[in-house]
Amino acid sequence: MSLIIGLMSGTSADGMDAALVEITSQGIHLEDALCLPYSPEFRQHLRSCALADSLKVSDLVALDREIAQQSVLAVQNLLQRNQ
Repeated sequence: MSLIIGLMSGTSADGMDAALVEITSQGIHLEDALCLPYSPEFRQHLRSCALADSLKVSDLVALDREIAQQSVLAVQNLLQRNQ
């Protein structure tokens, strides 16, 4: 048996999705899933960056850091709900 957490932030840019699945020889079972909504300010920033003709490296690094922080929060919430 393996427990796996998958993360995704889709094209809707509404939040960070996380899913906890169990994989056994019998198949795959979804244990739990959640969506941590992005703040309206971050959602707007994410969309404007996605539509920009170009970005400064510093803006891209800041965006990457924020997405990583949202990923950590989603994993923490999912693990707390499934202790």
